[in-house]
Amino acid sequence: RSNNVILQPFKNGHDIAFVDNFSTSGFRFLLNEEFVNKGASGFISRTNPFDGTTLQIISFWMLSQPEFKNQGVNSFLVEAYIDALVDEVWSVGTENVPENAFPRTTEEFLDLWLNNGHAVDQQRLQLRFEQDKVADDLLEGYLEDLQGLMGLIGQSSTYILGNWEQIAHNWYTSTCGNTLGLMVAESIAEFAGVQTTSIAYTFDWNAESNKLEILVFDNEAEGNGACDLANTYFAMPISIQDIAQHLGETNLPSQSLVDVIERRAAVCEEHYIHSAAIQDEIPSGTKQSDQKEIEELQYRYRQTWDELNIQSSSEAGLHFRRRFAETGAQHGEAMNQEQRTKMLDLELALDVCAQSCPSCKGDDSLNAFPTHLSKYTTNRSVIDVALGAWHEREGYLRSHSDRAFIEEGSGHPVPSGLVWHIVHPQTGMTVMHNAVRYPSPPIGYAFRRGQEMPDVLELNTRIMDVI
Repeated sequence: RSNNVILQPFKNGHDIAFVDNFSTSGFRFLLNEEFVNKGASGFISRTNPFDGTTLQIISFWMLSQPEFKNQGVNSFLVEAYIDALVDEVWSVGTENVPENAFPRTTEEFLDLWLNNGHAVDQQRLQLRFEQDKVADDLLEGYLEDLQGLMGLIGQSSTYILGNWEQIAHNWYTSTCGNTLGLMVAESIAEFAGVQTTSIAYTFDWNAESNKLEILVFDNEAEGNGACDLANTYFAMPISIQDIAQHLGETNLPSQSLVDVIERRAAVCEEHYIHSAAIQDEIPSGTKQSDQKEIEELQYRYRQTWDELNIQSSSEAGLHFRRRFAETGAQHGEAMNQEQRTKMLDLELALDVCAQSCPSCKGDDSLNAFPTHLSKYTTNRSVIDVALGAWHEREGYLRSHSDRAFIEEGSGHPVPSGLVWHIVHPQTGMTVMHNAVRYPSPPIGYAFRRGQEMPDVLELNTRIMDVI
């Protein structure tokens, strides 16, 4: 098995898909324009930092082009080319980017990649072949395929440079819809206590209205009850729970669907742990278990990070793509066993949560895209950027900096003055109750992906169940 064979059904020379129509229960979520625009602005600009997301955008575009597909370009070939390209831009210096350094911005990367006449050399591509080598007799075909891919890139260079914002925006809308849909689908599966494959999702982007719609539904004809249960307990404000207790409803779940989604939307703890370990700073307020893991990572991998002068998880992620070049193997030569062992050590040290990781990107078995494509259409950082700092959104504050305001407002009516008016369906008993501010248990670290380590690590706290 070479992992280069992908089954695709055809009819009369055209791609086809098998369709099964059925009725089921589900949710329709419509993302507001402000959320979509805020997230998009963090990725489409040429002045954004060069990181793994830039590489993901390029890969997504290549795999979306019919002319590339018609030439036999697939995800495995694109991954190998991008890995070699990362090593190329690291190694080759220009007037703006010194040798052995990554470009600082997407603009610098695009200029180095497409404007300076630096094609990835064949010996570098051959060394990348050694990383995943199955048999030597595959090398010639591999290099021919990569030469064809680079030819297509050369033909498209003017288009890429002139339309980068549109290319990035197309990637963003697809990736945001897929990543968020996957997160919500997993949340429903967790809440209902069913396997993730019992839920499915899809999404649709309307360019004219700038609306992103996500559909999440039971993945069985006529439904399996998961979405109906999640709908019944979609949200349970504290004041509603008080009323339910007063009316004799004691069999309520310990959390609502909103609670599960909210917890999954918090920043990935692995990203915080990896960032703290690499930056060699452990803020006060870090959980003891996380502090222990940070110290363990530093003990194991500090030497590797220092040798490569890695200052952030983003830089570690880029070096992960070029780990084959740090083994000591010479270009054009086969790797020996000692060099392969070093490559595995580098993989352990550099495989960190930069933009996504297995802990936060979601279950590949539920992902709407197959495994070999999900890495190009799933990116947890798109959600983190769109959400921004939680305490800047109404209803959330920080556990330490805003403690006095949280304590002062606790139990007071919410700003809208909302009043619940509930009538028991059997007894007719009527209850009226103000919707009040009430701090929830902490919801993850108040830490944004990619930020510098703060002196004090705070926690996000929800202070209002309803606005």
